[in-house]
Amino acid sequence: MDMQSGTQVQPVSSATPTPKDHGITPRDLRFGRDAGHDAGRWWLNDDPIVTAFYNASSLTFPRGEAFFIEFTAALPEGTQAA
Repeated sequence: MDMQSGTQVQPVSSATPTPKDHGITPRDLRFGRDAGHDAGRWWLNDDPIVTAFYNASSLTFPRGEAFFIEFTAALPEGTQAA
């Protein structure tokens, strides 16, 4: 049900069946976490500087992405890049 209008929403169905020769191959979700594998403290090429850089970068991305979304949402409709 659409919460705003109160109307019933019908699911979209596909008339095209899945091909018989198409197979789904599951991924290996262990990501190297097998017994005996130790990434170590410095997980990127055993380099503490590069590891710290990438750790810090991944911490700042969510806030930077939120800033970008807020900034672009505030632009007038039809704004062109210079």
